[in-house]
Amino acid sequence: MPLITQSVVGSRTVASANANREITISQTADGVTTDTLILASNQQPHLFFWVNQTVGAIGQAVTPQFAVRMGGAPVAPVFNNLSGPQIVPVGAPMLLEFYFPCRFIRLRLGPRPAGQLTTLTIILGCCAT
Repeated sequence: MPLITQSVVGSRTVASANANREITISQTADGVTTDTLILASNQQPHLFFWVNQTVGAIGQAVTPQFAVRMGGAPVAPVFNNLSGPQIVPVGAPMLLEFYFPCRFIRLRLGPRPAGQLTTLTIILGCCAT
C-alpha cells in the first residue's frame, strides 16, 4: 500500500501533504531580535507566514527565513532571508506566501520598536501544491 498518492497537474507531480505551527511571542526588551521556532518544510515548496500583531502601537518588523542546508558546530540549519523585512500592520493580519523548496523555515522578529511591548500570533506553514 503506497504511503503517498501522487497525481500530475500540468507538468508537476503533486502529492497532498502539509505542515504548520502556531506560535505566540511577546517581546519586552528594546532592540532585541527574536527567532521563532523552526518548521521542517521537507522540500514542500508552497510556504506561508501568517502574522497578527495584537499588542503594540507600532508595527513589528518581521523577516521570513529559509534553510536549505545544515552546518556549523553543533550542526544546525543555516538560515537566509526569503525577503527583506516587512512591517506588520497593528491589528490586521498579514500573509506572506512564497514558492521555494527548502528544508526549514522560521520568522525573524525585530528589533522591537523602542518602548513598545509587542505580542504577535504567527502561523508558519507549507504544503506541496
